Amino acid sequence: MSTHQRDPLFCMTLSFRVDKNKMKSPMKRTFTWSIISTIGLIVLPNLALALGKSKPVHEIKPEPNLTHHYSSLEENYDARVELISETHNHSQCSSSCRLSQIKIKGIDPVNLQERIIDLQIFSPVHEQTKLGSVIVVPPIYGDTVFDTWNARRFCHAGLQTAVIQNWEFYSDPGIDWEVHDRGALRAVTAIRHVLEYLFAKKPGPVGILGTSLGAMSSSLALSIEPRLTAGVLIVGGGPLHEILTKSSIKDSRALKTQRMKQDSFTSDEQYEQKLSESIQFDTLKYADQAATKNLWMFIATADTTVPHSTQWQLWQAWKKPKVTQKHLDHMGMIIYSFAFWSHSIRNYFIEQLIR
Repeated sequence: MSTHQRDPLFCMTLSFRVDKNKMKSPMKRTFTWSIISTIGLIVLPNLALALGKSKPVHEIKPEPNLTHHYSSLEENYDARVELISETHNHSQCSSSCRLSQIKIKGIDPVNLQERIIDLQIFSPVHEQTKLGSVIVVPPIYGDTVFDTWNARRFCHAGLQTAVIQNWEFYSDPGIDWEVHDRGALRAVTAIRHVLEYLFAKKPGPVGILGTSLGAMSSSLALSIEPRLTAGVLIVGGGPLHEILTKSSIKDSRALKTQRMKQDSFTSDEQYEQKLSESIQFDTLKYADQAATKNLWMFIATADTTVPHSTQWQLWQAWKKPKVTQKHLDHMGMIIYSFAFWSHSIRNYFIEQLIR
């Protein structure tokens, strides 16, 4: 999914309680989740800038030749990372978990310049030598309240957890057809650089939790990175060319309109065909490589943001791993997975990441 598109899970999310005993009727449950999703989609975008966490702003540096075609997710990968700064947030610490704000530096795989990655590390106060770590990859607008709460929950259980907040060159202003591969290459490299940093501190098994666009980036990283041994993917899908063509996201539709006018396309079929020919780093193309990994997918069967049919295609490409499905839209499923499945996801990672 291009960074032009608006992911409906923005920087501020909705906290709520639902009494499951009062939701016995399927109709009532569906109605309740529809109300929750509608509130989230209408109200929260307007609060994001005022109340939410925005991505750190970095210096804009010149981009390379935009017509370059990338052939491998390993292209230009430099494993070297350097710690730039580490700040301990004592106000957010607890008796069992401490929080650090981290900046690490690595080489961007597109322009080959140094770039900064911002992340939060939630570390157990009492080291659990038998447990590994988890990387959390948020949606397109950065880390959310849900990501932070999940990270704390994992940390309290003994799992060192890194929440990726941003990396330089995250936003790519291009509308050229190669923009999607550049974004995928940068995302996977950022995940791998965080992995390098975690491994230097605490070698061992690492899991990954990705949501929406973060789920698609996580799926690509799982496919090429042997040190990632388990993954939970929430409303991720494939193929990307179908998502970009059929998604209901306003910004995605606007990008499609602009490109179709520019290339004189007269149908969605022509647009999707061009995307299919242009995108090399697609989740379905790499799914076979991840089929032997321990995966758990959350699928929203009423999703039009990442169309539910693409979520099922990715599930099938991965040889039908563990799945939780619910008749909800994109936002509804994200909220639902946290509200009712967060503890189970934590336990899943504990089981999978024992050294």
